[in-house]
Amino acid sequence: MQILNLLIVLIVVLFSSNIEAKDSARFSLGIGIFNYMEDGSPPHNDQSGMMNFEIHSGRKMFNLIKPFAGFLGTNENAYYAYGGFGIDGYYGKKKNFIMTPSLACGYYKDGNEIKAGNPLEFYIGIDMFYRFKNNA
Repeated sequence: MQILNLLIVLIVVLFSSNIEAKDSARFSLGIGIFNYMEDGSPPHNDQSGMMNFEIHSGRKMFNLIKPFAGFLGTNENAYYAYGGFGIDGYYGKKKNFIMTPSLACGYYKDGNEIKAGNPLEFYIGIDMFYRFKNNA
C-alpha cells in the first residue's frame, strides 16, 4: 500500500504539466458521514455526522511542497487535528484542475467512535480542486 501511494505521488509530480503555476492559500470546508463502512467493535461501529476544515498554505517549501493543517470533528465527540504536506499538480489548458496528494499526521480523540488504539494517527489522501478564472 505504501508503494502504491509513493507511486501516485511520483506520477503526479512527473506528469503534471506545470508544478509552479500561480497559486494562493485555499480553505476547504466539508460535511459528511464518519465511519461510513461501520468498522469497529460495538458499540463504536455506528455512522455519525462529521465536519472537516482545512487550510492549505499559498507558500511552497523547496518550490514544490505545500504545508496544510486541518481539523475533523464528529457529533459523537471524536476529533482529529492534523498537519502535513501536499504537492499540487495542475492540469488542463488553463491549469484550472488541481490534484493534490498529501500526507499528514495528527492527534485523534476517539470519543464514542472507532477506537484507534493510539492518539497519533496518519492521513494519506488525494484532493481534487477546480479553480475558476478569477482564482476562486
